[in-house]
Amino acid sequence: TYDLHKSISDTLHNVADTALMAKVRPQKLNPDEEGIYQQFYKRRKQIADSISTQGERTNFAKDILWDVIGDNMLNRISQGFGKGNQGYFRISPILNPLYMGYSQRKGLVYKFDLRGSYRFSDDMQLGIRFRGGYSMKQHRFYFSIPVTWNYNKTHNGYLKIEIGNGNRISTNRVARRMLGISEPRDSTLFMPVPGQMPGIELPSITPNNNLDKESIYDFKDDYLRITNHWSFNSHFGLELGVVSHTRRAVTPQFYRFFNYPSVYTSVAPAIGWEWFPTGKSSPIIKVDYERGWKKLFGSNIDYERMEVDAQHIFYASRRRSFSLRLGTGFYTRKGDHWDFVDYTNFHDNNIPGGWNDNWSGEFELLSSQWYNASDYYLRGNFTYEAPMMISAWLPLIGRYIEKERIYMSSLVVKHLHPYTEWGYGVTTRLMTLGFFAAFKNTKFDGVGCRFGFELFRNW
Repeated sequence: TYDLHKSISDTLHNVADTALMAKVRPQKLNPDEEGIYQQFYKRRKQIADSISTQGERTNFAKDILWDVIGDNMLNRISQGFGKGNQGYFRISPILNPLYMGYSQRKGLVYKFDLRGSYRFSDDMQLGIRFRGGYSMKQHRFYFSIPVTWNYNKTHNGYLKIEIGNGNRISTNRVARRMLGISEPRDSTLFMPVPGQMPGIELPSITPNNNLDKESIYDFKDDYLRITNHWSFNSHFGLELGVVSHTRRAVTPQFYRFFNYPSVYTSVAPAIGWEWFPTGKSSPIIKVDYERGWKKLFGSNIDYERMEVDAQHIFYASRRRSFSLRLGTGFYTRKGDHWDFVDYTNFHDNNIPGGWNDNWSGEFELLSSQWYNASDYYLRGNFTYEAPMMISAWLPLIGRYIEKERIYMSSLVVKHLHPYTEWGYGVTTRLMTLGFFAAFKNTKFDGVGCRFGFELFRNW
């Protein structure tokens, strides 16, 4: 049309059509060649018919053991819900070794993590998390369940309710007072065995009457913490809340025999003040204050405590950083049953994470009893992280090293002046590994290690 040249495509389409090929073939096929084609079509039809009638076979190893059982046991389970996927829940793998770790104090630790969230609006979001861990060496199950209601994104306003259990507190002060022991030693270093003390005879209050093997000085700790947080601006933040602890004797019959309480409860209003000197990217300095009142919601412990904590990560470059943490805490008031010492910023991490958790602010080899053995503490933790320091230069293994760390930590509490730890750690795509050496009062106290799997850590 319009006297225009007709455009002809220069592309040849490969069409597998035997009828079309018969039309364009210059010479027809002879009977032998036709027979070859017929045999080919017949054989292809037989194979197609056998496949359609046979159906899919079930591979037990793949379809049952792996796809049904293994996939749910070794991989995380996640699911979104809501019209716009406002909510989600995630469950960590049940038998995945990547959620296991090892430390000198707790031995092999099995961990699991369950979390869920629902977003009502851009400002309002409800989140819940269940973190648990079982220590094979201590034969103890640790857990924490925080429920967080974020109600103001601009001012980081949220209400958080958390329940969980902490360390078993080993204290002999209650038993010493109960047994009328007036010697001025009140630390966990001196544990009197009542059955071996002159003038004290006990009836059979345990199945074997073997008190020296019973944990008569141990108390279980269950806690409830309610916190409301609000940031006024990029420099100041405030926390108001209530903290409650319930300590129950592991061997309550021992205390009942002397008509002494085996359960101790503390309820304390708490306030925390945050200060960012130069903004959110600057060091954070926090002051925490707690005041426990006797007879407040059933409390029988009266105490007052203050803590100051400062921490920051200084980045020398994109992959080099210095982590520094300094802190102190002390009791300004000690009532009748202040024996159960507990701190907000100085406690054992019972459910540790991976490379990016609080490794740089922890004491890896410190016995858990020291966290609750002194009415004051002074701490300092320093960590240097870089991609190439020592192991990265070694042949064979150097190529797998992603980052290395050097740890230096120091602590001053009653009977430890000071306690220090030195450590070195590496991380790869698969795992983290750290080695530590401890010194008590300048004397060598031992070495230990810690490792954890890192693959699929951020899920």
